[in-house]
Amino acid sequence: LKSVCRGASVCPELSMCVLPAARFADEMALWRRTFTDPQAFKFSDSWFISAADLPQRAALLHNDRFVPKGLISAERAEILIQAERWGYAREFQRNDPAASRVRLTHIGVGVVDKLVISMVNPLAQDANGNSLILREFGRRYMFDATTAPHWSAWKTDVIRVERFKPGAVRMTEEADFQFEVYVPGLAADEDLVMFRQSFADSGSGGIL
Repeated sequence: LKSVCRGASVCPELSMCVLPAARFADEMALWRRTFTDPQAFKFSDSWFISAADLPQRAALLHNDRFVPKGLISAERAEILIQAERWGYAREFQRNDPAASRVRLTHIGVGVVDKLVISMVNPLAQDANGNSLILREFGRRYMFDATTAPHWSAWKTDVIRVERFKPGAVRMTEEADFQFEVYVPGLAADEDLVMFRQSFADSGSGGIL
């Protein structure tokens, strides 16, 4: 056995790190909530970074503290990407063989500076039977009562993508963003339909 400092990251820059739940929680706290200034704004794991005020986003996304890397656990993946150095993050998934796998093919280098991509299984529950997507993303994703009978249960993770312009740290949807999703266990005769909910529509609480 050896001591490990919980106040220091064990995931190096430009790496994809598969972590146990406790260490993943530590890394998320270091990334979203650990600032030199004790009065600094603390970002919940479930919050959209885009929803914060500009000074708060600027502090979180500043080059001195934004470390491009991938944090991966069985329950969640959180991928921090600096657009000009995105080679390490071309393909990723949660640490679960049944999880959706994402392959990035075009991220808008030159228009986009930083990206934060998060993935959670919308159907999973924790050990106490509570919804993981509600804990991790602050909402459930579901159809309204009229639409629900026409669809199966979700086949993929919910994939949250936030893209930010250079310098201004404002979210952008201007540049092309293309990715592929591999879904283990999807039958050859099954059609996969992807649903998109923009940040502007996020106030719906996940109702599609």
